[in-house]
Amino acid sequence: MIKCIIKIKNCPSFIDFKPASDLPEFNKYNLIYGWNGSGKTSFSRIS
Repeated sequence: MIKCIIKIKNCPSFIDFKPASDLPEFNKYNLIYGWNGSGKTSFSRIS
């Protein structure tokens, strides 16, 4: 289970992404939402 993200590199929607220091850890169930084209599907494909 993913608990947190440290960084994302080489992904078109998340170029050199680093989360804010106050970003909470993921839980068992998480809701990810946003505008079309904001990277929801790209985020789900990151392994």
